[in-house]
Amino acid sequence: MRRLLALTLVALSLPLATAHAATCNEEVDAAFAKQREAGSFRMVSNLINERGLVQMTVDYVLPNKLHQTAKSLTDPKPSEIILIGNQAWSNNGEGWKVMPDDFAEELHEQMRQTVVDPPKDPLSYKCGVDAELDGRPMKLYVGTEPEKNGNHAEGLPVRRLYVDPETGRPVRNEVAPVGKPERPFFTAKYTYPDSIKIEPPATSN
Repeated sequence: MRRLLALTLVALSLPLATAHAATCNEEVDAAFAKQREAGSFRMVSNLINERGLVQMTVDYVLPNKLHQTAKSLTDPKPSEIILIGNQAWSNNGEGWKVMPDDFAEELHEQMRQTVVDPPKDPLSYKCGVDAELDGRPMKLYVGTEPEKNGNHAEGLPVRRLYVDPETGRPVRNEVAPVGKPERPFFTAKYTYPDSIKIEPPATSN
């Protein structure tokens, strides 16, 4: 479960990274502010790491609820986590179990820092350009981490954020190697259904 927590924190922090320097960055901040204002949203993501491909779906209900379902190619059996306030539960296919308090507190704090509060990360974004995603018009923002002289730090990943121009909310986020946007190692799709509800599970302990 500690490894699953680590994956959770990666998923929370990667897609929500923003910066606070120029007008373009402020537009990205505004998009994620509108995401928080929605009150709840769903993130469906693919992450490639040392375990291979990890597929994850996370429902968020702000300020302090989440329900994550994750599975990897090496262990396709889904693992789930529910967080409500300072309580957390896990299910690895053998029924729901209460997680230790320190696990729940750490997960709660990470959610607060990366989802509830405006996140902080020293990226520099180029202003949104007209783009298309799944046949829909979008605004595309490209974020890089600059070196001290203002140039992009060579070899570091590049983030591509698609924002719906009608709602102003993020729709898709990708993190890929420099010069290889077609090969992202992290992708996240955001949707905003009205039906998200997260309740305490029935436990076996």
